[in-house]
Amino acid sequence: MAAPERFANYLIVFTRRRYAIFDSQGGRVAAPAMLTDAWADDEIEYRTLLAALRALWQRLGPQVDRAVLVVRGDSRMVIEQLTGNRKADDDHLRRLRDEARQLLGDFKRYRLVWQSPEDTQAVLGEISNL
Repeated sequence: MAAPERFANYLIVFTRRRYAIFDSQGGRVAAPAMLTDAWADDEIEYRTLLAALRALWQRLGPQVDRAVLVVRGDSRMVIEQLTGNRKADDDHLRRLRDEARQLLGDFKRYRLVWQSPEDTQAVLGEISNL
């Protein structure tokens, strides 16, 4: 099972339409989720991450500001836009980016990591078979 890196309380792994949330021992915090709405690819990647962030935020409530989070995803565009290494050219993507940044900013600390689609699938595929 996936586990956050050292010193992180939670790990979110996301890809297009699917995400999972793990605690520091690698246990699932939230059941794996899959979005089914019909959005454009760029938008669905953001909306998937936002759904995961909201789910974790709701679980933690006022304790969110004590949590350290690692986010791993295979959307290079989302990770790079959130870190400021790439511009969000469309207004709707800027709004989604800003919303994700706002939610991330509620955590004590967070780290964004791009990973290969194969690594993401290894985690998400493993949990979907449980």
